[in-house]
Amino acid sequence: MWTLGDDVYGAAVSQLLNGNQFERAAGLILAPDLVSNRIVDAYQYIYRVIVSVATALETGTFPALA
Repeated sequence: MWTLGDDVYGAAVSQLLNGNQFERAAGLILAPDLVSNRIVDAYQYIYRVIVSVATALETGTFPALA
């Protein structure tokens, strides 16, 4: 979900939900839920922190992490 983005991931799940019986079951399992969205948000925050630290180490300046 995080690497694909909401639009691409949502389109893939939607395609599964319109498929055969097995694909519909997979679509239901892979559909975003509250826990999945929270994990994606946490990954995004961690990624921003890592990029900020890497940039700070390269440039010698430390930007705000918020």
